[in-house]
Formats: sequence, structure tokens, C-alpha cells
Amino acid sequence: MSKFWKIVIVAACIGLIYGAIETMMMRLFEIDLDVWYAQLLFMWLVAIICIYIWQKSEGSPK
Repeated sequence: MSKFWKIVIVAACIGLIYGAIETMMMRLFEIDLDVWYAQLLFMWLVAIICIYIWQKSEGSPK
């Protein structure tokens, strides 16, 4: 699989997970994520998790 498609898939995962977390947080805890730093923090958190999972799957033993 080309690098382009991997990046597209990772970006899609980040978008989906971020949307799900944001919705869940708003429903459960009534947290207002309109605050820019809260959104920034969540995006970083989700991106780090996705990159970690991606690196794990890439790093399969040869």
C-alpha cells in the first residue's frame, strides 16, 4: 500500500475518532469543546494515539 493511502486512512481515523470523542464528551459531561485549547488538546491526543497504533502496525517483525 502506498504512503499516500496510509496517510489518507490515518487522517480519516483521526477525524472519526475526534468526532466520536467530541460527541461523547459533550453528551456525557456537557463539556463545551468550543474552547480552542480544548479542541487543540483533543486533536493532539487523538493524533498521538493514531500515530502510535500506526507505528505498532508498521513495526511488524521481519
